Amino acid sequence: MVFNLGKAIMDTINTVANEIQKQQAQREAPKPSNPDNMPEPAPVSTPSAPVARMDSKNFNTGRAYTPSLDFERIWRFNRTLLSKQDQDLYDAINEATKRCIPSVKIRCSSAPDPNHLMLVTLALIEDDPALFYVDSGITVRVAGDMAEIQFKYNRFMEKKDEYYEQMKSVARQVYNSRVKKCSTVYEAELAIHDYFTSNVTYDGTDDVASHSPVGPLLTNKGVCEGISEAYCFIACACGIKTSMMSGMMNKERHRWNIVEVEGKKYHLDVTSDLSGLHAFFNCDDAKLRETHSFEKRSDCRSMDMNYYSVNNARFANIGAATGYIRNNAASAPRTFELMLDSKADPQAIGKAVQSGLRRNASINITSSSNGCYRIVIK
Repeated sequence: MVFNLGKAIMDTINTVANEIQKQQAQREAPKPSNPDNMPEPAPVSTPSAPVARMDSKNFNTGRAYTPSLDFERIWRFNRTLLSKQDQDLYDAINEATKRCIPSVKIRCSSAPDPNHLMLVTLALIEDDPALFYVDSGITVRVAGDMAEIQFKYNRFMEKKDEYYEQMKSVARQVYNSRVKKCSTVYEAELAIHDYFTSNVTYDGTDDVASHSPVGPLLTNKGVCEGISEAYCFIACACGIKTSMMSGMMNKERHRWNIVEVEGKKYHLDVTSDLSGLHAFFNCDDAKLRETHSFEKRSDCRSMDMNYYSVNNARFANIGAATGYIRNNAASAPRTFELMLDSKADPQAIGKAVQSGLRRNASINITSSSNGCYRIVIK
């Protein structure tokens, strides 16, 4: 579908600008006189209007990591995948949602494609976890050559500044307790990952909070959407280039993260690692496609910073891993992990562990769907 996007963008920006002027006029309007000395009504809180954050260059992109905390950092990865004209639309929508404007209107050269407009809007949502007060139930209405993107704001909107400060407080705790002493981006990324896998439970009981970073950060409960947003929020603040990615897993919609470490992009699925494994820590496209499906161009082509590659725990098959398993089993009690490119039955892993044990011990093996194993020996 070809859009007259130059005109469409101007219409959208004008809609946003007009609404901003209206909000500004309401705030600056003089209060009416009160000659009868009637009691003043209680003040009503109105959503604040922060300036929309733009892509930050202040990230740790090399191997060396200088710990710092900055909540203005944001990596707009999904924006980079859009055309220049769609980026302008993205920016206008961004300004609208920051100011809680209910909708934006767009004029097109022919009948608009609502799916295209929804993809641009989704790109914004997947870049910025600070939009936690924007509900996923966004709708696009089309009439002739006009389209209207209508936003739905959730229950966090009225007190979004308060929730945002609470989220920042949790991020500071994670930074001070786990990230501040890290010397590489990989270490910092891993420290934040392990904070979530140690503290967050997969739970969608609260349908609103679980799908936003509020749930995982403030109640330690959430689903993939909220967990990926919460990870993105803390990681970006700590200087790690992180955004979000969406697709399918187990025939259901799923969301995870994209990170950039030492100039290379990786997939990171914290939700799928809640079992205690690091099975989806810094995977390339090929590895992730064993379990996930996605359409966006992610350009994740490396396994260099994969957890098992870094820890010399990735093997072609069970035969190649036998020595590694036996050596680790001999040091029991302990916990260790490994990845096999050719998956093996957990029973085969168990036999290799038994062959390395020097005493009787209990063995617990957890496996993932992409060939990773966690062995706990007590």
